Order: sequence, then C-alpha cells, then structure tokens
Amino acid sequence: MQVLICYDSVSSSHAAIRLISPATMLFWDPGGLLGHEGNGGFVRVNSIIEGRPTLDEYWAWRQSFTELAMQVFEYDLSQAEHVALFDVLDSCRTKMREDGFTTNWMGGQCCVGTSQFLRRYFHGRLTVSHEYFWPHSLACELWTQPVNRVYDYRRGHEKCRVLSPP
Repeated sequence: MQVLICYDSVSSSHAAIRLISPATMLFWDPGGLLGHEGNGGFVRVNSIIEGRPTLDEYWAWRQSFTELAMQVFEYDLSQAEHVALFDVLDSCRTKMREDGFTTNWMGGQCCVGTSQFLRRYFHGRLTVSHEYFWPHSLACELWTQPVNRVYDYRRGHEKCRVLSPP
C-alpha cells in the first residue's frame, strides 16, 4: 500500500492511496480530479481508479498543477491485508459502507478521508491519532512509524529518491 502526500509552494496539497498486488492495482483519489470527466485519461468510479496510474504517471499529472514535491510512504502488505483493504475500497463503489465509511469525498477533504481509512482499516500496522485536514500533518505522523520505503519526488528532478525510513 502506498500513501501519497503532495506539496505545493505554500503547504501540502493532496493525499491519496494506491493498493498494489501482483494481480490488482487500485488508486483512491479522495476529493481529487484524476479521472473526473476523463481528466488525466483515466476512468474513475466514485473516486476509485482501477489499474492505473503508476507513480510516475501520477507525479507527471500532479506537476500540471502547482506541486513541487510528492512523498510516497510504502507499506508491504500480506495477501490477507491487501484483500481486506481492497475489499473496503471496492465495496464503496456504489454505496456507503454500513460502518459509515465512503470513498466519495469532496475537494479539500482528501486527507480527512485518507486519515479515516488508515485509522479504521490499517490500525494494526499504523497509529493515526486523528483525522487530519492537512496532508503534511499526516505525513509527520507517518514518519514516526515503521514504513518499508519512502519515495521522494521533486519538480525538476528526473528520478525519485528512495529515502531511508526511520
């Protein structure tokens, strides 16, 4: 699983999640525009895009806005963890879950939705103390906990750097 945090020249600007396994890839862009009315060339259903984008495609698309950087916190999942998280997001395509969780968030609420998802469904691996409004606040908390890899994308750099986790 990858938690994406984007930054513009003023502050953090967006949060999203990618679930990847050898068989499936699902991208959740809460409150984002990717795939909305064909934006970015992807098809979206209730803020979920299946099969794409890659990190490089997403970073290229985010740079068409004001983004200067993107950090990607990557967690290796067991098959059971992947299936459980995929099922949560997949179940939201047509309706809100019985527990009240939805993937359909309005713009400006991306990190609240991302934090809520991590807090409710990834609590065995992460402690997310509350639902964050600012993506950089969530990133600060993620930096304090075990993560397998952190990818660092910067405008003007051809390749991302892999940062050492704490």
